[in-house]
Amino acid sequence: MPEPRLTNEAPMERCGDRFCTLPDDVVQHILGFLPALDVVRTCLLGWRWRQLWRFVGSLNRFIRQVLLLRDPGAPLDECEFDLRGYSRLYGSCPDLWIRHCTMHRVQVLQVRLYAEERVKLAGWSLISQRLVRFELHGLDLEESFLDFSSCPVLEDLKITNCLLDADKILSRSLKHLEITGCELCWQFVPTQISAPSLISLQLDDHVGVTPILESMPLLEKASIKLGQNNEEYCNFCDNRGSGECTCDMCHIY
Repeated sequence: MPEPRLTNEAPMERCGDRFCTLPDDVVQHILGFLPALDVVRTCLLGWRWRQLWRFVGSLNRFIRQVLLLRDPGAPLDECEFDLRGYSRLYGSCPDLWIRHCTMHRVQVLQVRLYAEERVKLAGWSLISQRLVRFELHGLDLEESFLDFSSCPVLEDLKITNCLLDADKILSRSLKHLEITGCELCWQFVPTQISAPSLISLQLDDHVGVTPILESMPLLEKASIKLGQNNEEYCNFCDNRGSGECTCDMCHIY
């Protein structure tokens, strides 16, 4: 009688799939590469899967309620909100999303909204000890929100197609800043950018008053392209001559 042959197939046959031999943290890491809807659907695969999705550290293509259903003790490493095809959004939703992510110690946060009108965030200061990269698109941002003094490890900030209603953008830790296609509006007063640790700066195609850059001793690379609708351009000065115009913009400069 031949001796029984030892193989590694028995555990796989008993559990029914190859994932059963992997530890939970490995499976959760793999799930992090899937869209959020597919991650939640894995709860139907079996008893073990009913809880695994709650601890996934990276949620892609956010859907409503996913964050609220996650385990509150599980850290959220990366989260992306990418909402397309919505004509209108309630302003309170992005506020709640961002607050929830920062409470769960998110490191990379991307909020991109494509609605007919920009969504205005409430006037509150962002507080996060872990946020490293932050990306915003399609939002109305006030001064208090653009004060990142309470985000000591924030290094990368990208703002596109937003309304910046603030007299100052402040961050001592920021290393890379990109502002593209934004409207700078603060009572005809230039917005000040205070980021002394900045290494790279990109300022492209903005509308409104060109911002004032404070001291940036570490700056290595900068790209500044003024848009065609800059408000500091005055036709009256061209016609009357320098020093004769009394408009608000000429008074500032």
